Amino acid sequence: VWFAPLIGTALVPASHLERNTPMSSSDRLLLRSPDTCLAATPHLLGFTPTDSVVVLALSQDTSGAKKLLVTQRFDRPSTAGLDAEASAGIASECARVMADAGADTVIVAVWGTEQPADRADLPDAGFVDDLVAALDDRDIATLDVLFTDGDRRWSYGCDNAACCDPAGVVIPEATKTL
Repeated sequence: VWFAPLIGTALVPASHLERNTPMSSSDRLLLRSPDTCLAATPHLLGFTPTDSVVVLALSQDTSGAKKLLVTQRFDRPSTAGLDAEASAGIASECARVMADAGADTVIVAVWGTEQPADRADLPDAGFVDDLVAALDDRDIATLDVLFTDGDRRWSYGCDNAACCDPAGVVIPEATKTL
């Protein structure tokens, strides 16, 4: 089981899904898999990210469920032309924002257009390592780091072919539309 319950028990209102509008603080969404997390991201942001890193800051509430605190999006360091030092600075700043928000856990999604041949070819892997280390330095757990092209997903941290096919896991059409 990946994670459940994560953010709540009600679904996002249909009006948000039809217009791809941002969610408000009173909206609740139950995410139970990496696929539903990726499908929810455009609704959390109000647009579908491209060449982006999206970080979802989570914190356990009194019921034991994880609740979403903040969603942060920024350009992928590789597509922004940043060097390793600037990339590490972004990772550190992102971790600071997550800590300031009160996150105890994050989910990271890297969005791109390329289709890696396998996990070893995932883009921005050096940045992902820097980000996970910066989060760890602030005692923030990383639930998963995913890469998606919108049709498939790969996990930066899982090399088990039974759950994370090296060619990418196809995101079901029914899930993509949330």
